[in-house]
Amino acid sequence: MSLQNESSSSSLLATKKKRVDLPEGTIAISIGLIIAGLTIYAFFKIGQQALGQDGFKPLVSLWFVMFALAPGFFLPVEQEISRAIAHRRALGQGARPVVRKVLILCSVIVVGLIAAIVALAPFVNDNLFEGHGIVTASLAISIAVYGVFYIVKGLCSGLGKFNSYGFIVGADGAVRVVVCLILLIAGVTQLGPYALVVVLTPLVGVLTILFSGQLK
Repeated sequence: MSLQNESSSSSLLATKKKRVDLPEGTIAISIGLIIAGLTIYAFFKIGQQALGQDGFKPLVSLWFVMFALAPGFFLPVEQEISRAIAHRRALGQGARPVVRKVLILCSVIVVGLIAAIVALAPFVNDNLFEGHGIVTASLAISIAVYGVFYIVKGLCSGLGKFNSYGFIVGADGAVRVVVCLILLIAGVTQLGPYALVVVLTPLVGVLTILFSGQLK
């Protein structure tokens, strides 16, 4: 009877343990996503306070166009590089051939999209950004920046570096809010600096991960 009770207790503990265990990287990525979500709200509040409702409108347009184009074109790249690298890791093979191919593909996408933005610049500038050329230029810059951003995220997930993945996602929003808050406190009311902050801050997390050697 006691053996049966011990067996039942062991089975119950095993079941509880299975229920508690989370997939690897869940917490790190969740924290990054929560930070990213909260900082979006903070960024919109700071931007409206600094530029006013009307002055902030081109930045809102930039935000929505940027986050329609970047995930639409680069999220599949991230998913493919992650899948391919994870597969090669399981086989004990290096990631370099995959990275080389993805870099070529991503470069073609970036050049094509920037060329399209340049060709359509007069239309985009007048109809989306209320004649603010700096915002149109920022959109073109964002394509190159987010191309790199999604490649590095794919590398992180493919290599199992989920803390780095969460850091990149969270740093994108957190750094943006901090820099915009500094601009607000400094009394900057021009649209250009805020537009450039929106598109350049993803590089902070990316460069931190790359230069810290976490992807080796």
